[in-house]
Amino acid sequence: MNFDSTLTTDVLIIGGGGAALRAAIEAYKHDVNVLIVDKGTLGYSGSTATAKAELILFAAVQDKLDSINSHVKDTLIAGAGFANEKLVKVLAKEAPLRLKELESFGVEFEKDDGKFKCVKGFAHSFPRCRVLKGRSEEGILFALMKEIKMLGIPYLENTMITHILQTEGRIAGAIGINSEGNFLLIHAKSIILACGGGGQAYLHNVYQPIMTGDGYVLAFEAGAKLANMKFIQMGPGLIYPAYLIFSAPMWKLIPRLYNGKSEEFLDKYIPFKVDTSKLISEKEFPFNPKSLTKYVDIAIYSEILKGNTSPHGGIYYDITHKSYDEIQELAPYTYSRLKQLGLDPLKQPLEIGIVVQCFLGGIIIDEKSQTNVQGLFACGEVATGAHGEQRPGGNSLAECQVFGARAGRFAAEFSKKHSRSIIIKDNEKIKIEKLLKLFKKESKFNPNEIKREIQEIMFYNVGIVKSIKSLYKAKEELEKIEFKKFPYIKINDKNELVSALSVKNLLTTAKFIVNSALSS
Repeated sequence: MNFDSTLTTDVLIIGGGGAALRAAIEAYKHDVNVLIVDKGTLGYSGSTATAKAELILFAAVQDKLDSINSHVKDTLIAGAGFANEKLVKVLAKEAPLRLKELESFGVEFEKDDGKFKCVKGFAHSFPRCRVLKGRSEEGILFALMKEIKMLGIPYLENTMITHILQTEGRIAGAIGINSEGNFLLIHAKSIILACGGGGQAYLHNVYQPIMTGDGYVLAFEAGAKLANMKFIQMGPGLIYPAYLIFSAPMWKLIPRLYNGKSEEFLDKYIPFKVDTSKLISEKEFPFNPKSLTKYVDIAIYSEILKGNTSPHGGIYYDITHKSYDEIQELAPYTYSRLKQLGLDPLKQPLEIGIVVQCFLGGIIIDEKSQTNVQGLFACGEVATGAHGEQRPGGNSLAECQVFGARAGRFAAEFSKKHSRSIIIKDNEKIKIEKLLKLFKKESKFNPNEIKREIQEIMFYNVGIVKSIKSLYKAKEELEKIEFKKFPYIKINDKNELVSALSVKNLLTTAKFIVNSALSS
């Protein structure tokens, strides 16, 4: 077979969210050719596009009373020994610069009486988090997209990268397939992986369908090292008719929590006497094993595991006893989003469950956003090091801008120093032929059915409450899918390969998570 098209660039960026766009802008500034390849729609993809909550925060030291050292300390404490101190120092030092840069791009932040609104985010010791205006990712992504278009940086959408190519011990390019089933061969001197996390591995998540852990698999198969894949931030959120995380303001409303049998259950899971209303009011979004509020998450998850659920597999969050003024004061954005979904929490209980929001493990990088593979860089949620077991609120958006800029700069410098590696096309054609032979058309296994099976295995066995027994059960069930079902996924023609390959990556990502948890 022949490739449908062949492209050449200096820096290839895989992804389309905040980190990918920032990397592209920085690389372009260093006078190299840049190409962005996005599995979805550019500017609407990646982890940044999933950021919708009552408060969308960007953590950066901005006050004379605060300090870079304090930000570093808070991040290391949250990381519980698993964060790389060198990367944390880079994050804290450069976050204020990236914040000012976003403002110069036109990103707007909330103000109170003419002054920028700053709040104390989860795990921070000081109010250092700027609040994004509009309380969604759109401000950042739209501003970065405006820069991308102004600079004329080329990009491909709806194209999945299937292989990273190497010759002479370093990056040579990549193979991709678009939604029409056309195969692309891309020559590149360096590659930046910025394609977000793998939240679709879980039944309930805020991720887009395209986010199936592709970056982890591409990096691993290229020889890059991964770490801490077991660290995933999750917590309570709406599960029907859409996914929406419930951050701290929604818990300050002190909801009634009850299961599908109309039983209030929280007291059953707290091993000591405590004011449950106070416990609920102190709840932050992420499950935090070091906080007493963890019992709220554990109680919700445990009731779901027992099958005491609402019609869509959750439990009920009820604030029908609250007033319009109360919810408008504490959670106006979330209330507005719920109303858009056809829900009125003042008149009806909501179905909530445990929802995955952010992966903290991933590809190991250094201060240059470089992996252990020559010419391969990573940034954003797909990378790890700046965070560990937990991350302070607002650090994620800061991280994608700080290390996105670094990845773009150092990938450009790498490309300038190296000549283009030779790709032996015949060998690369063999990779495609193997892909086409991987699936048997006569099979009865549908990609979406296998995806759902993986999600249920992970949700019920590898959630906030897990054991050696549940982890081994997940491992065994994932291996059954790998050997007895996956090789026989049904596809009707090659344009359905993207769905099948996405399930393959999802399965591999799930195995990474389980094996990481079992190794601890």
